[in-house]
Amino acid sequence: MKFTKLLVENKIEKMLSKYINLPLECDGLARVITYVLEKNNIKHKVCVGNLSDNNGNEIVHYWIELPNKKIIDYRAQMWLGKKNNIPNGIFNPKDYKDVKYDCRKKIKLNVNDMIFKILIGEI
Repeated sequence: MKFTKLLVENKIEKMLSKYINLPLECDGLARVITYVLEKNNIKHKVCVGNLSDNNGNEIVHYWIELPNKKIIDYRAQMWLGKKNNIPNGIFNPKDYKDVKYDCRKKIKLNVNDMIFKILIGEI
């Protein structure tokens, strides 16, 4: 079972790899990620809430939550710094004691083909 979950996470990472360095903030990248996940029938939720660290920094933030409670977030380091204790990628939030994800609302982002192409720079 654990091996299967790892394979799914590796598949997701591979699917997202060409998008994670786009010049988008968390809301734009969440739209790209949800589009890709939906096209591949991967269940997920888009979370909007607060991301904070132990230094008192707090921001309004978007991220993706998978059914196994792992998080997809490639923008936390944009706001909280590129440090080992700040997550980046697909991870278990319990592994990052210095940050707190507080999901205020789970939303559905309706991203059509045109919006996706604009976000990834194809239009």
